[in-house]
Amino acid sequence: MKADKLKIVCALALALIGLVTVSGLVNAADVPVTIDKIKIDGDEIDIVNDEAVGGIVRGDKVEVEVKLLASADDDNLVVEASIEGLDHDTEKATAKTEAFSVKADKTYRKILSVELPDRMDATQYALRIEVSNRQDTEIVYNAVLDIENARNRIRIKDTVFSPANEVQAGRALLTTARIQNMGEDTEEDVKVTVSIPALGLSASDYIDELESEDTVTSEELYIRVPDCADAGQYKVLLTAEYDEGDEKVSSESTINVVKSDTCNVEPEGKTIITVSSDVQDITSGESGVVYPVTLTNTGNVAKTFTVSAVAGDWADVKVSPSVVVLGAGETKIVYVSVAAKEAATAGEKTFSVAIKSGETTLKEVAMKANVLEGQSGWDKVKRGLEVALVVLVILLVIIGLVIGFNKLKGNDEDEENTKGETYY
Repeated sequence: MKADKLKIVCALALALIGLVTVSGLVNAADVPVTIDKIKIDGDEIDIVNDEAVGGIVRGDKVEVEVKLLASADDDNLVVEASIEGLDHDTEKATAKTEAFSVKADKTYRKILSVELPDRMDATQYALRIEVSNRQDTEIVYNAVLDIENARNRIRIKDTVFSPANEVQAGRALLTTARIQNMGEDTEEDVKVTVSIPALGLSASDYIDELESEDTVTSEELYIRVPDCADAGQYKVLLTAEYDEGDEKVSSESTINVVKSDTCNVEPEGKTIITVSSDVQDITSGESGVVYPVTLTNTGNVAKTFTVSAVAGDWADVKVSPSVVVLGAGETKIVYVSVAAKEAATAGEKTFSVAIKSGETTLKEVAMKANVLEGQSGWDKVKRGLEVALVVLVILLVIIGLVIGFNKLKGNDEDEENTKGETYY
């Protein structure tokens, strides 16, 4: 709070200095121009009464238009605009024109774009507008900006790769993102996507909820680099979509791909691996689903394969059988069972399946499952009672039918006995 008050006081003091400066009392005689008008984001400001400019949102770019009136010729004027009072990102919040010439009695218009850092406080700052020449004399005006928070604004703070700097072709690249909510509203279902456009690869995950000013780390996003991808630097694009998909923010990184030793190496007979790409629904806390993995040995000798599966803390996975021996030309199916834990949150989840032959990984693939919310304990009891009630009703109906049938049968026998009697 004290820091905010200090910034406001400094901003007002600088504005007062700027007012005196515009009046021509600070080196104005050495610079042959005067500031005639100033516009911020298209709105002209009152440079005499020095009113604060509102509606400025941190993280945006501010367009500053300065209209100059020249009183004499000059060949080396520069206009600069910068935000004063920042603790960081000072270079980022500065814009400067190239040197330009002016002629006496003519007007000139210069437009600068000043980027407001995301980490600015929601308070008042001074926007310093400076006109100088090669004699290092200057005129200065300080506009007061009233900085606000956006309603919806997300920032990508960091992108983390595993492995960190380079990945071998044919191996997996795992990516996590640090996402911060800089807006006033809580964001739901933030979609985080990582992609390598040059390879046509991408992976996505959702952050269910992100409250204002909070920072969260996304789940690991899995991308497998093709076996024969060219070695070199690749651009990695990370994107976060929010506000029901209407807003998007992106950042770029690079990853170095190194050549694989197994590219174009033909094994003794080809192994055909077929993995289901279907996304199956799994109810948390209940029995899971099964994904089939088909292995075919087209070679002329028997081979042994090891199949393993890994999921995060959202599910239990089991492979049956985990070790498979395939004779020449033989095909077998391995079943990967996935059961979501009761604590698993609803939504699309990923798990990985790896197939090895000896120490060589033949294939590693990311598979997906859609987790549905399971029934609570009371819901299960309620369902059981409903089933029991239906069974009870059916039993009562059956008992009633049996009793009715027996009674009807008894009446028929009494009637027959009555007809058979002889009276004397």
